[in-house]
Amino acid sequence: MRTQFFNKFLRDITKLLDDSDDYNVKLEIGEGPDARFFWAHSIILRTRCPFFNRALSETWAKKTDTGLFTLKKPNITPSTFKLLLSYFYTGDLQINNSVEAIDLLIAADELDLEELFEYIQSFLIENEADWIDNHLVKVYQIASQIYACKELEESCHRLLENSPDLMLISNDFRSIEKEKLIELLQTNAFAMKEVELFEKVMQWGISQNPELDEDMSVWDDSDWNALRETVKLCLLHIRWARISGAEYSEKVKQYKKAFPANIRMALQTHFAITKRVSPLAAVSSSFLGGGERKRSKYQQYQERNLESSIIKAEHAVLISCWIDQFPGDDSFYQHTIRKFDLLYRASDDGFERSTFDEKCLKEETLILWKIQENGHIIGGYCEKGFSNVRLTYPDTDSTCFLFSLNDGKNLRKASYIPLKTFDDLTSGFLSSLANKYNMHLGDSTFSMWETAGTLKFSFCNKLTIQDCEVFSLKKV
Repeated sequence: MRTQFFNKFLRDITKLLDDSDDYNVKLEIGEGPDARFFWAHSIILRTRCPFFNRALSETWAKKTDTGLFTLKKPNITPSTFKLLLSYFYTGDLQINNSVEAIDLLIAADELDLEELFEYIQSFLIENEADWIDNHLVKVYQIASQIYACKELEESCHRLLENSPDLMLISNDFRSIEKEKLIELLQTNAFAMKEVELFEKVMQWGISQNPELDEDMSVWDDSDWNALRETVKLCLLHIRWARISGAEYSEKVKQYKKAFPANIRMALQTHFAITKRVSPLAAVSSSFLGGGERKRSKYQQYQERNLESSIIKAEHAVLISCWIDQFPGDDSFYQHTIRKFDLLYRASDDGFERSTFDEKCLKEETLILWKIQENGHIIGGYCEKGFSNVRLTYPDTDSTCFLFSLNDGKNLRKASYIPLKTFDDLTSGFLSSLANKYNMHLGDSTFSMWETAGTLKFSFCNKLTIQDCEVFSLKKV
């Protein structure tokens, strides 16, 4: 008879981390006054970590006369290495915050811990969306430098494609590399005004020259020359003709000493010209980049004043992508723009069954529910509308799916499921909704039913619906 005692084995190995008298590795982690010493067993480190397997080999590591290996790792913080050392001995790794996650990502790359990359990236993408937005420059730079961080890099790239403003309003935008800033300025999808882009460029340029005094009035020629040298290539991509005369006088003119001579002269000519049309105006506007910046899909939905109290423009973009059947949000910016026409809102129109039927039997219909207890948003879409109650699935000629936006704050947590993948929904979403007023979401059940001519809502028999909206969607 054979019995396995894995739990006891793990507990015994774990004891070696803090209660052992035969450590044979001394590691100096960090640098300067923050450096710390750690003790470990070479057999554990070499077995659990590819880097240490090489570093503690006879041909690499330094060994004292007493057989003690000594090693320095100045580019890993002591707090991060403490987590990893515990992971080496116990197999357990718990990330508590985004800063820890980033430090672990860097250390995992340094120590060749490939098995950790997917876990750390998932932690950041799924749990730290707001932190990433506020530190987008740092996260993007780190992810792009680590080959195994493609998922995180692509997540940042999609954010920037949709809204490059995020990088310029992030807390660490002053640390952006010049090449990346120029690349951003060449894009068309900025939501901020052109004069605001200019101000960001100047703030960035000043931050690259820490010797500059905060008071610009005391700057001498060498100070202005240093700033000019820093920002001159960036200024070529400002669309000056999109800046008004008032904005120029209030926010731009004070920096004119930092402009290259050709830009400074063109600006003086441009803003000296009044409303009269002249060849000079045409030449000036052409030189100064008079073209409009193209609005992103997200901004186009914003500008259309989406009439919803449940979703925002970014949700409309994502839902449109799902309708066009793109996988996830990998093609987040290639979908067809749609007009969302509000047909019904329960909080305004009432919960009467007759009102719902009168307003909502349309083609290409989207229905949204907001759950009162947790603020989550769920919904469904059907290309052929609620009137076609005889439709069954699978149906290759129609698009129909259920979705969840969670609480709507993090699009990375949103998900959708085509109904034709549900074996238990043989009558389809249309039949379920229009005939039975019952929709299944996985193992949970959303119910909408009629009592004395009034619609009632519940979710899992515990949660209630705060509001319901129905839209007719039309391609623009």
